[in-house]
Amino acid sequence: MVCRYCEQEKKLIKAHIIPEAFFRRLREGTEPPLLVRQNEHARRSPIGVYDPDILCAECDAIFAPWDDYAQKLLSPELVTAQILTDCKQTFGWTIITYRYDLLKLFFISLLWRASVTRQPFYRRINLGPFEPMAKAMIAKADPGPFEEFGVVLARFDDEQLGLAMMDPHPTRLDEIKYCQVYLGRYIAYIKTDTRPPSDEFSVFTMKPDQPLCILARDLQRSKELPIMREVVTSSMQKKNTSA
Repeated sequence: MVCRYCEQEKKLIKAHIIPEAFFRRLREGTEPPLLVRQNEHARRSPIGVYDPDILCAECDAIFAPWDDYAQKLLSPELVTAQILTDCKQTFGWTIITYRYDLLKLFFISLLWRASVTRQPFYRRINLGPFEPMAKAMIAKADPGPFEEFGVVLARFDDEQLGLAMMDPHPTRLDEIKYCQVYLGRYIAYIKTDTRPPSDEFSVFTMKPDQPLCILARDLQRSKELPIMREVVTSSMQKKNTSA
């Protein structure tokens, strides 16, 4: 088998795209997390989605420091963050000090892996001409300027959220193309457009030497709520049927 990163014929391993740690957080008691794909039935997966056909062990190890840093920084509790609030409503959180290079490279590498895999969960991610650009930045360990693969982070403000991991997909923010990736309570919007981010979202885009801003999303008003409700209902019906 040929590794998609080094392009050499090697023994390949079971490589995760979204790190396993993000899936393990979603366990509901002894129940594995649910994977939700648009217009399809949800299914459970104990350790998330891996691909045995894209990476050798040596290349997978390149991503490990970025994966580890991201899953530790983006913890469910966000203990290192300051809350942005008017005492009535939470608007977001800020992390004053963090490693822009490690976190940005995590998102670039995640997007590249999601683009090269053939796993159905990631089928809606296709970087096209941006794929070699992402690979080159990974090879140089270069996070690039904030406009290239610019990342806007959000987080659901509902503490009970954690039933499912939804599949990543393309979206637009003020007509600029992004890929929307779910990481449990977190959502990453990763720009895949040659145009700069709009003025509104440029303010919230990750930047070197600046605090990390994480926007609050209200699950009750989000488009994800009907999907989550359907997942929970379906899961409960299956439990009752099997009881």
